[in-house]
Amino acid sequence: MGDRGGDPRPRRRVGRGLNQYVYNDPKTGFVVIPWDLDDTFTRLEPDTDPYTYIKENDHGRPFYDIATADPVWFGRYIDAIAFAVETGYDVAVLQGRLDAWAAQIAEAAADDPNRPFTLDQHLDQVDDMREFVAERRLFLDHWLECWQSGGVDGDHDGKCDGA
Repeated sequence: MGDRGGDPRPRRRVGRGLNQYVYNDPKTGFVVIPWDLDDTFTRLEPDTDPYTYIKENDHGRPFYDIATADPVWFGRYIDAIAFAVETGYDVAVLQGRLDAWAAQIAEAAADDPNRPFTLDQHLDQVDDMREFVAERRLFLDHWLECWQSGGVDGDHDGKCDGA
C-alpha cells in the first residue's frame, strides 16, 4: 500500500485489468489511449456478439443494461457500432498494417535466440490475425444488418433473431 500520509483508506485501482485509458477531451469527446499494445483488447472469437458478450468475472453492468433496454438508446448503440465498423474497420487497411508490422519485426523475430516460440509459430499467428480481421468484419456486417433491418430479440437471449 505504501505510505499515504496516514490516510487509512485502501487504494482503489480503477479499471483494473484494462490495457487502455479513456480520456474525456472537452473538445473532441472520449479518446481511447491504449498501452501495453501486445494485447490491448481481450482476445475473443470473431463471432463474439457486441451486445451479449460479458467478460469473465464480470461484476455487473447496470448502466449498460439500463441504456440497452431502452429502444432509443439501443438504436444509438447499434448506430455507434455501425459508425465504428464503417469508419475504422477496413479489412484491407487492417491487414495491410499487420503485414507492415510483421515485416518491420521479421528480422528481429528470426534472430531472437530467446523467443518462446518458433518462427513458424510466429508466422502462423500473423496469418491467424489476418483471418480474424476478415472473419470479424464479416460477422459484424451480418450482425449489424440484422439489427438495422428491424431485427428483434424474440426469444430474449439478447441475439438478433431477424425482422
